[in-house]
Amino acid sequence: DKARCGFEQSSNWRPVLQVLPLALSLLWEPMSPQLLLQFLSHPVGPLPIRVRRTLASAVLESPGIGGRSWQDALHKIMENERKKRKADEERLNQIQEDIDFWVSGTRFNPDKGIPIAVLIERCEKIAMWLGKMKWVDPESPAQRQYINAFRQTQDLAQALAYLAAQEVAFVHQNQLTRLLDEVTRAGSPVADKFSECGHVLATNSPAVFADAIGEVVWWDFSMPTLPKPYPWTRSERSRLSAQGVHLRSLDDKLEYEAKTWLRPVLAAKKRIIFVMHHTDEEHHPLWDQMKTCAGGWIEMDAEELVQAGGRFPELDVESTAMDYKPLPISKRWWKLKNGKHIGKRTFESYTSLETFVKNPYQWVLKYKARLKEGHLAALPSGNQLKGSLVHRLIEDFFTENTNWKKLNDKHVGQWLKNKIPILLEQEGAVLLGPGQTVEREAFTRTAERALLALVDALKGAKVTNVAVESHESGNFVGGKLNGYIDMLLADASNREIVLDVKWGGYKYRMADLKNNTHLQLAVYAHLRKQTTKSPQWPPQAYFVIEDAQILTQDDGAFPAAVLYPADNGETTKDLWRRFEATWKWRRAQLDRGLIEIPVEGTEPDENSEPPENGLVFEDDYNRFNDYPVLTGWGEDA
Repeated sequence: DKARCGFEQSSNWRPVLQVLPLALSLLWEPMSPQLLLQFLSHPVGPLPIRVRRTLASAVLESPGIGGRSWQDALHKIMENERKKRKADEERLNQIQEDIDFWVSGTRFNPDKGIPIAVLIERCEKIAMWLGKMKWVDPESPAQRQYINAFRQTQDLAQALAYLAAQEVAFVHQNQLTRLLDEVTRAGSPVADKFSECGHVLATNSPAVFADAIGEVVWWDFSMPTLPKPYPWTRSERSRLSAQGVHLRSLDDKLEYEAKTWLRPVLAAKKRIIFVMHHTDEEHHPLWDQMKTCAGGWIEMDAEELVQAGGRFPELDVESTAMDYKPLPISKRWWKLKNGKHIGKRTFESYTSLETFVKNPYQWVLKYKARLKEGHLAALPSGNQLKGSLVHRLIEDFFTENTNWKKLNDKHVGQWLKNKIPILLEQEGAVLLGPGQTVEREAFTRTAERALLALVDALKGAKVTNVAVESHESGNFVGGKLNGYIDMLLADASNREIVLDVKWGGYKYRMADLKNNTHLQLAVYAHLRKQTTKSPQWPPQAYFVIEDAQILTQDDGAFPAAVLYPADNGETTKDLWRRFEATWKWRRAQLDRGLIEIPVEGTEPDENSEPPENGLVFEDDYNRFNDYPVLTGWGEDA
């Protein structure tokens, strides 16, 4: 309950101060989706937060600008402005212009630089926005930070204007970074932190101790920042000295530091307390000197004292013991009174059905508790991103080339050569960043090989019609069922074939077919069987992009496919029957309020055994878990 000292630690990482460097970073090519996401998800910015959040969601789905997700986000923004905010056409046009200016404008080569006029214009726009924001709430502590950001922006604009007056036309990336460092180095203190009347004497420098004082507390007694050598060479220092510029030697500076460290120690009349941290890699150089010169030091572990509680006469402090609350341990079942709040959904999809039967706790947390990642989630990358890009390539290829059966490899290759650069800019900009050249080239080669192999396989199967991302709806034993089939094919005999496209995982798809556990294909085949009212299940297959191979159980679907018939002789019809039995079993458990959590550290019991006519779960059915911190911890956590 003592009065606050009000130490001010300036930082150039205050949110308002980050708007200027983020806005300027978006002017460079290639566009960085990471910086774009930071700009859009930032707490403050020149675009309205409702606009930035919608665009941020689009970037998280497809990292780039101009793709389908981006266009959908723009449409959503305009509809929201028109319906909820009653915006007229002039206002809508202004919003579109603002989006284009801040994130969709021209970008420049880092080596050639940005025209100074462009940088000055952007600084003026930011300054105009900051000038308005600092008066939105004059009583707000944040006003001080807006004023500091406004001054920094003006300083940068003046520096750029000075360069322009010197007939400098372009600023390179490293030059702009240096200018930003100069104008933002001072940073800004915490806006609402100030000293209160009657606070204890406090300082950041040991050199200010001049008189004796009763008690001294040296907080954060760790390795200080030692003087560094000068950046100039010996000959340069000699020339400076000849011009009357005398620099203190490094030894003199170190000797001065060592003397100032002693001042707080010598000033303490009654007691001196040093606060040190277990995590410090190096301790203060003065510590060894004091331990050598004086004995009888009292060492106390502050964390243990606070947890134990009691009065500590050495510190004149009293603490209440803390009750240790261990993290909840992992357990196999959550038990509710009943299943009132975890009933059936309006409709299900393959993803939700698989989660329901294999990991019911994830189904409850995702679809009933509606827990999901926030806007600061990581951008898609790796196989997830590459798989989405190839899906888009396949969709665009068959949409734009209705005469695909007449195209040869040269035509397909030329289409890919023109299409991939545009697709990467719009939906896969992660692969355009520094250090991604090898990954990008490997992706391009894999995508080309896969599309050529796919077209050849469709020709070999005498496919006459291709529907990509075909939306299907129907029913199952638990209610309504929806889904999107990657590729719904029809051959010359008008027979339908369900083809699901995967980036990788050849051995997993092979195992699904051999074990007759290809539930995703079964869901899509069930939907088509309902739609066509056919007594037969349509053939199904996987197309694995990395291997450019089609995998199937059916020897009559694709002549070029690799066959993996079920080892037990069962068919998709048998798999669907097993799935329905398993779904009923899980649904009965949830209706009783029982939620199974099959995670590491738990053991199955009699309730974990599916019915004899149900699906058999593999040991790796819980490889992916979005909620590991909610499902319990080990004994020693």
